Amino acid sequence: MNHFGGSVGGPILHNKLFFFVDSEWVRIALPIVTATTVPAPAFQSYVLEQLPLGGRDSITGSSYQPSPQSVPFYQKMFSLYGNTSGTPLAVLGCPFNSDGTPANGNPPNGNGCANRQSVSHSSDDHEQVQTLRLDYNISEKNTAWLRLQADTGLQAAYTDPINPLFDAISPQPLYSFAEATRTSFHRTL
Repeated sequence: MNHFGGSVGGPILHNKLFFFVDSEWVRIALPIVTATTVPAPAFQSYVLEQLPLGGRDSITGSSYQPSPQSVPFYQKMFSLYGNTSGTPLAVLGCPFNSDGTPANGNPPNGNGCANRQSVSHSSDDHEQVQTLRLDYNISEKNTAWLRLQADTGLQAAYTDPINPLFDAISPQPLYSFAEATRTSFHRTL
């Protein structure tokens, strides 16, 4: 967490008008560790090879027509994954194992299609508060002041463990204004 800021104030008109300005910033980087599943490099290659050929779903038996026009879409989708290493994860329907051998079973249950990994990342929450106050001595018995405040910042609504492109942030603006006058009455007995 980083917290920094400053303030300044003083007279504008001698004994009549005074100002005060304060600015504060807070940045919070919260560490997050997330277990996630990513497509193994061998699976990515397999998908890109099979799209132009078509195929059959090993679980449902459904046939898929060749779709070479889908290759660029899948290439872009796979490029979103920076790191695809991890512990091989068995996936029902995966036709091969992480060592490249064919998977056993009907349907196959290979561990070469997906990897499980722990990802350490952080959210980037921050907030800024700016305050301006003016005090005005109208006379010895009458004073007035006003305060303007802007409290802005961003709060992480979701921090994606795979790609920051999918992070979601929530703006947190709050603006306020306050003013008051005061009249003093002195009675002599």
